[in-house]
Amino acid sequence: TEKHFINFLEYLSDNSDNWLVVLSLPDRDPAAVERMLSVVSAFLRVETIRVAPPTTEDLMDYLKEQLSLYGMTLSTDAETLLCGTIAALMKNEFYDGYKTVRNLGRDIVYSVYANRRKRNGHLTSHDVEGFSAGSEYVSQTARKQEQFKHIGF
Repeated sequence: TEKHFINFLEYLSDNSDNWLVVLSLPDRDPAAVERMLSVVSAFLRVETIRVAPPTTEDLMDYLKEQLSLYGMTLSTDAETLLCGTIAALMKNEFYDGYKTVRNLGRDIVYSVYANRRKRNGHLTSHDVEGFSAGSEYVSQTARKQEQFKHIGF
């Protein structure tokens, strides 16, 4: 609630001489960002730093890195399919960057091991088709992200 957020800001303010406080806020709605900045700046010194979000290619590299932790690699067609998946996930208002892609990777790993497929670890588009951009997985992920909206900021 708003009262809890104000209490949180007061707590941060009381300790701001000893701490560096970093608040992250998506900037999809510039008016909402300005409202939030006006509230936060009443309690803390504010310096705005804009960071470009990761590209689909950056996120695909991250996904491949996550899969490699489990001995998995992607064929070119699987990579193309999953690039589309990442692009679809990025369109969701509540998309959460690397965390969303990490969860995608974990879900792929679980699916592969649960179905006892691909003992060699090389995944094709057939192996990951349940994670395509138009799949129930993407729709369900968008609904879950919406349910767990960010609280406060």
